[in-house]
Amino acid sequence: MEITLADQYYLKAMNSYPWRIADALENLNYALSYDENHAQAWCLQGIVHMYSLKNYSEAQAAFNKSIRADLSHVDAYKHLSLLKIWKGETERAYKLIDYALKLEGMDRAVMLGLKAMAMEIQGRFKTATDILETAKLLSLDCDTINWLNKNQKRVKAKSKQQKKLAKQTRKEKLK
Repeated sequence: MEITLADQYYLKAMNSYPWRIADALENLNYALSYDENHAQAWCLQGIVHMYSLKNYSEAQAAFNKSIRADLSHVDAYKHLSLLKIWKGETERAYKLIDYALKLEGMDRAVMLGLKAMAMEIQGRFKTATDILETAKLLSLDCDTINWLNKNQKRVKAKSKQQKKLAKQTRKEKLK
């Protein structure tokens, strides 16, 4: 297997990110100039725009180009799903997650964790907790399990807070 110039520049960008953003973007631009359908380069560009530059429209466009270039590039689905959740587009996130869960090589535990986050945003805490339990059973690494446990702890705390507020509201109505 031959490593193309686009691959070489992509690897240089990977090596630069997240410590030298300008170098990473420069190398990504070179990679994409050699291969405009380089899914990994588009995905990394989306990651840079999403997490470092907070330019969500550019990030979304880059993730979409990554998916168009390679429908099975699993990382693009993960980050695009999270971006949809951040933007409050939960219904679109659900559709994307449900599709991504069918892809070969997809980390199902991570995608279910993202689905639980979308449920959490909608206040569906019980469903989110149940999904997180399933995700933990599917996880194959400790980092993901720790992330899922933290999410579950946060969701349970919100659920308790919601119940407390509902109880206070009922008491106030009775007065």
